Amino acid sequence: MSLVNDQGSTVRFPATALLTIDSEDRYKSTDDKRTVSTSPYNFTISGPRTILGGFIRRMGVSEVQFPWCIPNVNQQTSSIIVNWTGPGGAGSQNVSIAQGFYTPFELATAFQVVVRALSVPDLGAFTITYGSPTGSKNLPVFQYNTNNTTTIAFTPVPLNPLLNITTQSKQLFDLLGFSSQNEIQQTILTGLQTYCQFTRYIDICCENITQFQGLYDGSTQLVYKDSMCRLYLGDNPAMLNLPPNDPDYSPPGCRPFIIYRQFQNMKQINWNARQNIGSFLTFQVFNDIGQILSESTPFSFGTSYEDWSMTLLASEN
Repeated sequence: MSLVNDQGSTVRFPATALLTIDSEDRYKSTDDKRTVSTSPYNFTISGPRTILGGFIRRMGVSEVQFPWCIPNVNQQTSSIIVNWTGPGGAGSQNVSIAQGFYTPFELATAFQVVVRALSVPDLGAFTITYGSPTGSKNLPVFQYNTNNTTTIAFTPVPLNPLLNITTQSKQLFDLLGFSSQNEIQQTILTGLQTYCQFTRYIDICCENITQFQGLYDGSTQLVYKDSMCRLYLGDNPAMLNLPPNDPDYSPPGCRPFIIYRQFQNMKQINWNARQNIGSFLTFQVFNDIGQILSESTPFSFGTSYEDWSMTLLASEN
């Protein structure tokens, strides 16, 4: 009996190419960037040449670096209506806190200041704390108290198309974890659990790249599009080591930081092999209510925007 020397067969991985995207490339030059202000969350890159050519059949986002610079207290989440009834009478007033990044402790401090600043003697002893409600400890909730017989309640501000405040938008009312119970005047009350986040995730979309999808994305969101990837504002191990009542307790989104993701199970985006990726690509970044990020904070808030980068892996198979 003779032995057959089995040489086996050679298996090669499909050839791949990198498609690298940088939102800063929407500018033609550094001088252009200095003089023309456009959003990295809703922009078009156009040029004189094909961005990627070849027999591409699939693409997937392999990594993203996304600096998070949208403050949790912005033009949509900075105002609330205060309603009170006390020995000095009843009243109602819209109050606002300065836009910026706030930890829960800082938000409680700032909110207490603006309520007391109403110059209503009945609210001079008003307090609000986070993380240590009466009867329990270390829950991520706000609790307020007038510390006298005055009753107080809070309501959202009216809808405002100019500020893109819609029925879906989060407001300061929501950042504080308030619900319909907090719209009823009481001397002391606790809100629902909250991490004071303006949005819990973002979706990066480009219809030019997802145009050949035969399998479309689905979502429980009321407003959504086919996305290239979703980034969750998470992965903050330092937060897990602190109780909510610690002044340094800072959930993701309460401070500027950089989201960096490498996707092990990337979404496979179908592509027409006879079609090059042309010179015209439009990118949009949406928050968790399907609103473009730049609609929540205008360019007048100078430190709100930072450019982001993405790497796609394109394959011939």
